[in-house]
Amino acid sequence: MWFLPLLPPLLPHLNISSTKAGGMIALWIAGQAVWLGTAYRLEFLAEEVYLTLWAVGIGLFAISVWVLGEVIEGFDPGLGRRGKAN
Repeated sequence: MWFLPLLPPLLPHLNISSTKAGGMIALWIAGQAVWLGTAYRLEFLAEEVYLTLWAVGIGLFAISVWVLGEVIEGFDPGLGRRGKAN
């Protein structure tokens, strides 16, 4: 999540299809939802879901690393540049 504030300045320089971007966003939101649901069960319902929360946390970390890797791979510093008038 720490990289989300960095996305707006990067968006003009990203070479990622809208379909792939939508899939990445959907997968990340799904991972967040599963993690938050499991954390809710632990914190508010006092269920013993420690191992489940650990596994879901590793899954969310893997999703975040994959999304960040795709953003880095799709970064093209040449995109979004405006030509200078001489």
